[in-house]
Amino acid sequence: MEFSDMILNLGLRFDGFNAGSDKGYWATDTDDMAADATLNPFDPSKRKATEMKSQISPRLGVSFPMGDDMAFRYS
Repeated sequence: MEFSDMILNLGLRFDGFNAGSDKGYWATDTDDMAADATLNPFDPSKRKATEMKSQISPRLGVSFPMGDDMAFRYS
């Protein structure tokens, strides 16, 4: 969107991350580990797949042209 001396940019940003791995049992429930000292936190049968993390964020940018080759920008 352009105004007389200001340009406004609006948008959305998507961020996604998937480790593509397993998380250990120790990352989910530490109470059981404290109660049972013989519990093996590295037991593969207790591991769980990681989940996809995602987020959508708003984007806003404002610029003020100060000449043909120069502008002040804020994001």
